[in-house]
Amino acid sequence: MPLTDSLTEMFLKRVTPDILELGTHKFRRLSGVFNGKIFDLKKYSEVPSEGILNFYPDRKTAIPSFEDFQKKIAELYGGRIPNDNHVSVVLPDHAFGMGLTHLSTVTLKINPVAAIERKVQSSMPLPLSSYKLTFESGMPKGNKTPILYSVVVDSVKKEIINACFHSGLLPMSLNPSFVVMSGLIKQLESAQNSPYPSIIIHFGHFCTSVGIYLNGMMRFFDTIPIGAKMFTDALVESENQDRKEAEKKKCEEKILLEEPTSDAQGEVASYKILEPIFAELLKKIYECLQTHSQEFPQEGAFRRILISGGGAALKNFDRLLHGNLGLNVIRLGTLFGVVGPRGPLQADEIGSIIPLLGALLLEPWNINRMEKLVA
Repeated sequence: MPLTDSLTEMFLKRVTPDILELGTHKFRRLSGVFNGKIFDLKKYSEVPSEGILNFYPDRKTAIPSFEDFQKKIAELYGGRIPNDNHVSVVLPDHAFGMGLTHLSTVTLKINPVAAIERKVQSSMPLPLSSYKLTFESGMPKGNKTPILYSVVVDSVKKEIINACFHSGLLPMSLNPSFVVMSGLIKQLESAQNSPYPSIIIHFGHFCTSVGIYLNGMMRFFDTIPIGAKMFTDALVESENQDRKEAEKKKCEEKILLEEPTSDAQGEVASYKILEPIFAELLKKIYECLQTHSQEFPQEGAFRRILISGGGAALKNFDRLLHGNLGLNVIRLGTLFGVVGPRGPLQADEIGSIIPLLGALLLEPWNINRMEKLVA
């Protein structure tokens, strides 16, 4: 690392940034500390952000209106423009192209970047030169080394950073939700020392991210293009409701019964509308597990599923996963206590901010660095 970069990093280590989530459903801001059992949040605020950011894999811009972006940031900070506040920015996973591949020792020595670039180019719609690529390698296992990679449209990354600067914010890092969750996941899983991996499912607004961890190290990752928004859209279109009514029904109505695999489940009107989406989501999750088991047969017996994300707050969603996949399902929001400025948060509230809590445990002062997930 160049001397100037080392000095900059030494200085920034002394700065405690706000954790800033720039989501397509909500903007959130928090800061606080973790004492080993409970997160004590000194600041916590959120504002709705529908339409402020739009991430699409084939577009080179994500902010329709810089003015609207600045207004939302001011609203998030209590109605005022921040004054050079340092922030660690968390973006939704669908803003990135992420994957985990395993390269042979020979490929790793000859040209790992070319191999990763071929992988990226085969799955992303824009020319390779349009993306900013970041990757890291883990510990070899046999003749294979795990490589976690992430790409973001370079012009979108610069646009987000520029919008933050002009809104009184100084970004210190910019990472996907699933990456910053690693702070929590590694702490949970590394202490288990189990021969059986755990499955982490983060149910976001636009997509669902699936990771498989063994003793704190990521062994598999994929994203499924199904998120909470798709369920809301289906209710809006089928029942002629506005979005607020559909969101309220999704959160408050018992769409999934205590026994979601029973015959009675098929009689619930709202479930009939959403059943094709549930079925496709379960199918895609099962395919992820099958893919991992085929590549690593010795790791095919899974220990448990941990779920998070606002979409996972759907009543009895954990029971649906258990009934169809046959594994113990735990909501991540039940494993940690969180006290906000206005008192303790409920488990569903905690589940929706798991990535931000994970970010509190990391040290995000280098904007191009991915935290160690596979190493």
